[in-house]
Amino acid sequence: MKKFIIFFLVIVIVLVGVQMGFALSAPQTTLMEKQLLADGDMEKAGVTGWINGNSTLTKVTNEPKGGKQSIHILVTASTVGYAGQTILTTGKKYHITGWARGDGASTHPAITTAGAVKWSGTNSTSWQHFDITVAADGTVARLYAYGALSGTSDFDDVLVTEYTGSAQTQEKQLLKDGDMETSGTANYAAYAGGIISKTTSVVRSGKQAYEVQADYHNRGSFQNNVVAVGKKVRITGYARGDGTIVPRVSNGALTAIWTGTSATSWQYFDAIFTQAGTTAIYFVSGTDAVGTIYFDDVMVTEYKGGEQTIEKQLLVDGDMETSGTGSWTNYSNAIPTKTTVNQKSGRQALRVTYLGSVSSGFARNANNLTVGKRFRATGWARSDGTLVPRILTQSNIFWIGTNSTSWQRVDGIISATQAGILLGSATAGTSTSYVEFDDIMITEVP
Repeated sequence: MKKFIIFFLVIVIVLVGVQMGFALSAPQTTLMEKQLLADGDMEKAGVTGWINGNSTLTKVTNEPKGGKQSIHILVTASTVGYAGQTILTTGKKYHITGWARGDGASTHPAITTAGAVKWSGTNSTSWQHFDITVAADGTVARLYAYGALSGTSDFDDVLVTEYTGSAQTQEKQLLKDGDMETSGTANYAAYAGGIISKTTSVVRSGKQAYEVQADYHNRGSFQNNVVAVGKKVRITGYARGDGTIVPRVSNGALTAIWTGTSATSWQYFDAIFTQAGTTAIYFVSGTDAVGTIYFDDVMVTEYKGGEQTIEKQLLVDGDMETSGTGSWTNYSNAIPTKTTVNQKSGRQALRVTYLGSVSSGFARNANNLTVGKRFRATGWARSDGTLVPRILTQSNIFWIGTNSTSWQRVDGIISATQAGILLGSATAGTSTSYVEFDDIMITEVP
């Protein structure tokens, strides 16, 4: 199973619970941090508790990221409006994660704590993931619609917790200066004519990011002595392009682990690989052109496999590593197969090929959900460039992606009204169109 939670934390929690004399139920990763934002999942009726700044706030049921609804921010004065809550202490650090989307026109989502913008999305109507650590320069956590009068943005499944550093220290970081906050570039080296520097103008979180200029694919930068050859490791982080060239992370043999897009928005990556060639990790271009790529908040840790999980996986063959498709059946005009080309991790991924006779096609997994309970879906999906991948239970949508051929992060929560789980697309295509899924995990949540 490809899921990463540190095993010793479970032991510590159990021992503390026993010593204090209370009974522990099965732990959930979301309970390790205290949620400071009231109604962060946006499932409460109405918008009571939210501060409205130059905006009209409503809850909408149009394709929420998870659950039944999201918060909708309509700008009513100036060019920016926000939904906020007074929950922060100036000077303290906070970890903020969640999802947001723009209106497809002139307005994009953003996050501030009163001062400078801490995160900025795009005007895309697709859900965009954010995961930032910030020092609060005010007391109000603000979710912004930013751009134009009458513009809109939506937010869903937002989690605000006080940052203690534990999220970055649960596993041993193998990459030096992975958060890119060290002054200078002494921990990195230029490769094949690349030019490297730190930038304070294009930053995902903290004060600076890593900037790499390159003029051809597989040129840019590397860090040596990160991972021993033969070791299995996980790498996570963020990267972005400049509108021309694409960022790429490669192993010690310069084999691509992850390749992003040329988009100027930050793109999340999460990959498992076995080190080969040398001990280096490469941060390079994937394009035969001159340009600049950026990296931030990169973490490399030793992969310890299933030993690290504390959640019960409800999806049969969610990592897609079982031979064949015995756990998957055709539901509404599709053929499920396994593919060994461009899988997210491991040896294979699930491909759902659309048959072309109706406007949707899905692969169905076993009836593993309990109607009325809440469940979370995480993992990865991608398109062939035509269809739009989605995960649902007939009428409840966990997640909807885009028609990008790059792997897209899946993360959504629903209250189940059906027991079966469907992976596929509701977009019309040809008889050869397909979507792919990998490392999908379904777990019960409070």
